[in-house]
Amino acid sequence: MAKWQVARRRPNVDLVLDLAIIGVEDHMSRRSALPLHPQQGHFLFEQEDSLASDPTPPGSEVDPAVLFDALSDNFLSYYGTVRGIVRREVIRSNLGRYLAPCQPLRILDVGCGEGLDALWLVQCGYHVTGIDPSEKMLNAARQRASRLRPTDRRRLDLRVADDRKVLKVFGANSFDVILCHGVIMYQADPESFVANLSSVLRPHGILSLVTKNAGALAYRSAAERQFDDARRLLSSGGKSVGRLGVETKGHTMPELCALLEKHSLKTEHWFGVRVFSDSLSDSLTVKGLQELVELESAASCVDPYRHSARLLQAVATKRPRSIHNS
Repeated sequence: MAKWQVARRRPNVDLVLDLAIIGVEDHMSRRSALPLHPQQGHFLFEQEDSLASDPTPPGSEVDPAVLFDALSDNFLSYYGTVRGIVRREVIRSNLGRYLAPCQPLRILDVGCGEGLDALWLVQCGYHVTGIDPSEKMLNAARQRASRLRPTDRRRLDLRVADDRKVLKVFGANSFDVILCHGVIMYQADPESFVANLSSVLRPHGILSLVTKNAGALAYRSAAERQFDDARRLLSSGGKSVGRLGVETKGHTMPELCALLEKHSLKTEHWFGVRVFSDSLSDSLTVKGLQELVELESAASCVDPYRHSARLLQAVATKRPRSIHNS
């Protein structure tokens, strides 16, 4: 059992629903969408096949600041979709099992984007540093942070940076917990990326890492009746172009565990994120959204369902260096 692990608990449904409603309302102004009618208890959005017009060419390397500035509007829109809400709430529910309450933890959120997780953790009482290569994304995070209570704002640090700078900026063994949710699949060099994260995580610290499930890429295309694409994805080597129009590379759990192990990170547990809702229409009642989040949270740790999820979440702890290796 990881040092910070606490008793498993049922997700706070009221909190989930409140966050979901806030997320939807905040993002409606950024999307081309049908009207939101909260009094009717429905979330209604137009369905989009891809949020970017031209896919990034396969194998191309783009500066992170350029890439994520270009994708920022699409990311901000995604956060308010049913897929985005389910992803966020399931990941938080799983991560919450490993965060000790009432502890002065220092947390690093790598690729923090609009700061939704960073602000959530600050309001839970933790000290959070959020980094992102996109100035546009961090501006959105700063705008959100301006609504925090002054005592919470003092525990939040937002900086323009990426993984290549963390050791120089923060120093070794600086953080108790690191979040890296949906970032590794954009990396040209995942080995160096994980090594950089491990370098600033203290011994016994927790890493929560989310990536695409390379073993389940074909499910979405098949569900959307894109059968030729689904057949191609069966042998794509984990590469696919997602709804943002950018080619990314996923991992299988054995690949991910092996990668983490190389950098002194032991996988304690893993979860499947978005088992049932990956191709679900963005039209749900409030009650339906609540029930969906509960279903996805329950399925995220149950075999065989978690194996077919769109995303994988690994929670790993950093092993201390032995005296013989010092």
